[in-house]
Amino acid sequence: MTSRPLEERFAMKATLRVARRVDGVFSGLQNIPFLRSEDKTEFRYFKRLFLSALEKIDQRIVGGEIVPWSRTEIAALYEQIQYCPPCHNIQKPMEHCLLVHRRILHIGVFIGSFDPFQMTHLETALRFLAKSVPPADVVFVIPEGAYSSMKPGRSDYDYRFDILRRQIEDPFRPFILPINIGKKADTIEIISRLIQLLCGYKLEITHIIGSDVFPFAAQWYHKDLAIWEPIAKQHNVEIIFRVFVVKRSDEHDIKELVNKTRSMGIPVQVDPKPIGTPSSTHVREHGVFTIIFPTIDVIEKLEVVFRYGMHRHWLNGDARPDYEI
Repeated sequence: MTSRPLEERFAMKATLRVARRVDGVFSGLQNIPFLRSEDKTEFRYFKRLFLSALEKIDQRIVGGEIVPWSRTEIAALYEQIQYCPPCHNIQKPMEHCLLVHRRILHIGVFIGSFDPFQMTHLETALRFLAKSVPPADVVFVIPEGAYSSMKPGRSDYDYRFDILRRQIEDPFRPFILPINIGKKADTIEIISRLIQLLCGYKLEITHIIGSDVFPFAAQWYHKDLAIWEPIAKQHNVEIIFRVFVVKRSDEHDIKELVNKTRSMGIPVQVDPKPIGTPSSTHVREHGVFTIIFPTIDVIEKLEVVFRYGMHRHWLNGDARPDYEI
């Protein structure tokens, strides 16, 4: 990774701010005594990835492809969420629409269990912002809150959202935002709530998804759109729906499904470079907590996990030998 000062690598204030936050978080790990050198090496890997992606995002802003959301726009969005009945599972129409100075909202929507949210997810969101065609200005990260028979042991929604918020709310603003509209909702309901939240706008929504779950989602897109389009019409929304697939493994052969989805009129972009780091399911089952983005806020929340080596799975014999029960 280049050793040039951040001020020379980034031309735009928004990307420089995020780069400084990222650099500060990783640099601060040197002062945490209970992290091993192996843990810090793993963190440095992600630092390089994040700064490299941010440079590409910076270039897209310079070229006019991305227009970052302002602090005022983000504050208006969060206020809208607070008073949005559908976002809180209340069957009541919106009284007013979000007021931002944009005719079209170009949004990446990243929905998942996020149990926990971690740096693999951040890498995915940053890669999307750096590579998506057409570009998006922001990524909304939304945990699913509906019960899933596939993941019955999933942590409580409020806890998952809190861990997510502690990692990204400040460091990655204005590019990646935690959006609290997923309680008791699956993907279909979350997009429905988002349409109602952003009533009155033209929405270009790109669904960010891993190649491991894309085959399941692809089977339902035509039925999903049959639900979303009437809701959009009811709320004066023109919706354009796209998909951005991030490869989780070279072994995932999704070419046929990609072509089938495109044949339904849904544009699909596939990023062919696999993200080989663990999924949140792997993290939860094998205890690899080193890949949570280590802000002070989240370290304080999870200090006991790090301090006693519980991020290294005891069944594998990797946990610290000196903690007591």
